[in-house]
Amino acid sequence: ISMKPFFLRKDKRIKVHSFLCVMGLVFYRLLLWKLKKQEEMLSDTRVIEELEKIRVVLVKRGDKEPQFMFETMGLDQMRLFTALGLETVLKDS
Repeated sequence: ISMKPFFLRKDKRIKVHSFLCVMGLVFYRLLLWKLKKQEEMLSDTRVIEELEKIRVVLVKRGDKEPQFMFETMGLDQMRLFTALGLETVLKDS
């Protein structure tokens, strides 16, 4: 795989960096494939923009234990949230 120069000096770090870049692209393509299979009509760049806007907060109410919750989402964010099954992400935490 050809890559532009980056500022790492040790061979091991270059290999790890390359591996992480390739894995990131694989997961990105898998995400887009999953959305295309479910006929989601957002563009590739719009998908990333909307996923970046989904935020998780830690809420403590009174004397109860703190809980992780998702902030209020827009329509496109909610469609992505349900299409990708993200509601299961915080169930076990």
